[in-house]
Order: sequence, then structure tokens, then C-alpha cells
Amino acid sequence: MARLGRLLPPDRVATNKTEALKLLNQFVALKRKRANFIADKTSFGATASTLHMPLFCLILEEYATTNAVFNEGLSKKDKNDRYKWDALIRELFLTGAGLGFVAIIITQQPSVGNAGLSTIITEQVSVKLGMGSMTSTQLRLGFGNDTDIPEYHLTKGEGLAWINGSNDELLMPFRAPKIEPEKIWQILKLSLTNQDTDRYLTRTNT
Repeated sequence: MARLGRLLPPDRVATNKTEALKLLNQFVALKRKRANFIADKTSFGATASTLHMPLFCLILEEYATTNAVFNEGLSKKDKNDRYKWDALIRELFLTGAGLGFVAIIITQQPSVGNAGLSTIITEQVSVKLGMGSMTSTQLRLGFGNDTDIPEYHLTKGEGLAWINGSNDELLMPFRAPKIEPEKIWQILKLSLTNQDTDRYLTRTNT
């Protein structure tokens, strides 16, 4: 994930606490700017979805580790950074989806509690994917006790999916496509070449 910094414009990839807080702050600021645009320049009741606006996506790799880093330290700056991080994450998950600002959380922790995911976040999640060989206990920790766990033996590259409004009770099996790193890197080079933030922030296809 860090290597994507070679392809993306500056300040798009964070690899430490300071950079992560700056990146999240910039992402939420863009969300607010789009909210103002929709409120001032479009018809009443419009959303990013109805206006067919491009998605803005924030990927949080190893969320449990990232969250733990912000929970460390007792200095005034540490506490201030922790407050800012929690407040921005909360705002993003509570108001971002309707504006086309989404987040992908990646964690190796089977339990949402161990991953540092608050109730505010988990209640807003619309898609959950669990991949690899996991016990039924681990699956319940990740998907919740109200979800029926099918009797599948998952191996590398296989997983189960929960999609809000589609399969609320029974998880769906899926298999990831074969990935060749060299080809993926070439695809990323091509797909990440045009990163005109201002253009995509307010572009509508209506």
C-alpha cells in the first residue's frame, strides 16, 4: 500500500501517525467541500449517488495497528491527536456515504473490538468481507452472532461476504481472482494517472 505513494500525488499515502492525521483531515475537508457544493449548487434532496458523482475512497490498512498508535502516549499532543483522529473518523463514517466518501478498513483481527472499531463505525458498515481459513468462532466475532455461518471450509483466496440489504442473515461465499503483482502494478500505473481532485470533487453526470 505504501508503494502507491510512487504513483499518486503528494500527501495521498500516509505511513506514520503525523501523515495519517494530515491525510484524514484533508479527506474530511474534501467531504465537507462536496457537501457545500451539493447544498448550494444542486436541486433539493440531491445526493452524490443521484448526481452520479465519482467516489472518493480512503483505505485504512491494518486499522487495529493504526488505531493502537493513536491510543499511545499521555502527552498533551498525544491526547489532542487522539481526539482529532477519533472525531474525524466519526464524522467520516456518519456523514461520508451520502456524499460519496467511503472508507475500506483492512484488519487481521477477527473481532471488531480487538480491531478498535467503535459501534459508530460498525453500525455504518455496509459490506463485510472475511477471507482465509477461519473458525466459526472467528467468523462470529467478525460478522456478529445474528448472522448464520454456512458450513464452508475456506482456504487461501476464499471468503465470505455480508452485504447490507442483500444477505443480512446468511453469508455468501466468494473467491478472489488470481492476482499477478506485475500486471496489477501496470494496471495501477494506468488507472492512477489522472488524479484531478478538483474536477472529480464537483463533477456530476446528470
